[in-house]
Amino acid sequence: MEAHSRRDPPVPYSQGSLTALLKDADGLDRIRLGRPPDLAFFRHPFTAGYLDVAWDLLAGNEDDLEREFFNSSRASLS
Repeated sequence: MEAHSRRDPPVPYSQGSLTALLKDADGLDRIRLGRPPDLAFFRHPFTAGYLDVAWDLLAGNEDDLEREFFNSSRASLS
């Protein structure tokens, strides 16, 4: 929690850790505030590739999102 709230923490966790992934997911969630996150704060280079997905999720209809989630979940189990 301490590292999460700092503007630029000294990375007290290794890249690829669950903490780093959650930090990036939280950064993507900032689009709900109507502005893109600062890419410099992502812990992984691939996270920026999910910005379009995050914007699409924000703009999507909740029923459509739920249907898409369950369809993709079923497909991954097959």
